[in-house]
Amino acid sequence: MVTITGLQGVPMISKACDLPQILVETIKKEYFRIAAGDIICVASKICSMAEGNIVDLSQVAPTSLAKRMH
Repeated sequence: MVTITGLQGVPMISKACDLPQILVETIKKEYFRIAAGDIICVASKICSMAEGNIVDLSQVAPTSLAKRMH
């Protein structure tokens, strides 16, 4: 059987945070049970946010090549 369950109380993530610690604390607060054989997935977006690898797209000016390709 496959069950997918998400954490509900994850705070806003920023570059200054300790993502693994935040996830452990959230799991404990929500009494989330992890059993042997479980697989834990963390979205790439939350990892990028914790690494500071985000770009404000309103600050990006596409090149003429990008506009032609669009």
